[in-house]
Amino acid sequence: MRRFFLIISVAMMAACGREVGVETSGLLRTVPSRSIEIMNFRNAGDALELLLDSTHVFRKLNLGRLAYREMVLSYDYSSSLVPLLAIDAGHAKRDTSKAVKYLLAQAKDLNLQTAYVVDSTEKRAAVLISPSSVSIAEALIHIDAGASILDAPDFDAATALALGSKGSIILRNSAANRWVPSKFMQDAVPHRSLVKFISGLCDWIIINFSDTNTRNLQISTVGDSDNKYLSIFSKLEGGKSSLKSILPDSTSFFIDLPLKDAEAFYDARCNWLDANSELRRHKKTCSDFKKASGSSPEEWLKQKRPQEVACIQWDGRSVIAVRCKKSPALRGISPNPIEGIPGILFGEVFSLPDESICSNLGKWLIIGSLDDVTAFCAKEKGTPPKGFAVRGLKFAVYHSGALLQSNKQGTKLNVYI
Repeated sequence: MRRFFLIISVAMMAACGREVGVETSGLLRTVPSRSIEIMNFRNAGDALELLLDSTHVFRKLNLGRLAYREMVLSYDYSSSLVPLLAIDAGHAKRDTSKAVKYLLAQAKDLNLQTAYVVDSTEKRAAVLISPSSVSIAEALIHIDAGASILDAPDFDAATALALGSKGSIILRNSAANRWVPSKFMQDAVPHRSLVKFISGLCDWIIINFSDTNTRNLQISTVGDSDNKYLSIFSKLEGGKSSLKSILPDSTSFFIDLPLKDAEAFYDARCNWLDANSELRRHKKTCSDFKKASGSSPEEWLKQKRPQEVACIQWDGRSVIAVRCKKSPALRGISPNPIEGIPGILFGEVFSLPDESICSNLGKWLIIGSLDDVTAFCAKEKGTPPKGFAVRGLKFAVYHSGALLQSNKQGTKLNVYI
């Protein structure tokens, strides 16, 4: 069972960086082209301890001197997520290297399948290990054909952003339904919605490690074409966040969207909807909403120019929070005059099953059910997550100790447990 995985989704969202990465590893030539998770680390021993829990069969291997060699752990597209471990064996020959012999013998005792391959181009050898003979056979077929993950579309761009001094993880977003655990964030976001969102986020996510003992991770992405969600943020400037002033002390989840220019965000979102053939349906939703309520979401956006919108969850409750330049003209608990509008304009994550009630909290309009709005306004406000930015923020996502936030410098994930 994997101990370490990043969704980012959690991850859920990330912003693009464009630095020059480390030289592409020759060990990646052993990874089949349809792999969906590729974990390339400089030190095999430390990496396996980080990536896998103590019950995983690979953790039972004593790598000896090979523990200090480079490794790639990959998972293929199958529903069972079969792992393939490749460890650099240097210039060693199987019949002369004690370390290689010892590793192969251990693998056999553990009923693992193995192969010893030599890259004539790099003049280096590698040991392949997997619980599946099919996985080993597929890897060998790819190697013999000179094919590998390096041939996957835009994977070269992903490796160029693999900047971690200790190692990197590269995730194929189109296969998010395979690598996002079914119970991940289930208390905050329905699994199907989460997978759909991550799949359309970008093409590849790259997670870089500067230290295998840290949980402060730098994230980059590849693929911000118009039909990918991250295209919305590519040309937008970050805004100022005031969310930390209203977060309950028991906050378990939030998504924060500071808006330096709300109309620019909405225009960018409409371009994304258009690229995904969904703009016509969105415009019809706006039109139907105006006919039914007499209020136009788009006119409200132009008139109020919201500066921040957020979804907050705590103690099993949820509210939407909207901050405009002027304080809401409300007194206490009131019927919600903009019911449904935040979700229409900014996305379904900013919608709730019951938005019938609202109240003001300074410049914030708090939206939700009567019980949740009342509880939120009465709840003692706590300390915001460590490292939560205030200025130049494009978005932030927080869930159970993990804070993902993006600005013009890039995207950082901090995990505090």
